[in-house]
Amino acid sequence: MPLTPVQETLFFPLMGRADSARRWPEPFADPWAEQAARIRSAAGSSAE
Repeated sequence: MPLTPVQETLFFPLMGRADSARRWPEPFADPWAEQAARIRSAAGSSAE
C-alpha cells in the first residue's frame, strides 16, 4: 500500500532517528524508528 504525502512527511523525523540508531546504537537505540524504516522500504517510499 503506497504512503500518502502526509505519511511520508511524518516519516522524516523517524528516518533521522533510525539513522542515528544505526550509527550510534548505544546512546540512540530506537526500535520504533527501525520499524518505521522497514515499513518505508516495504512501501517503496522516497522519504529519507
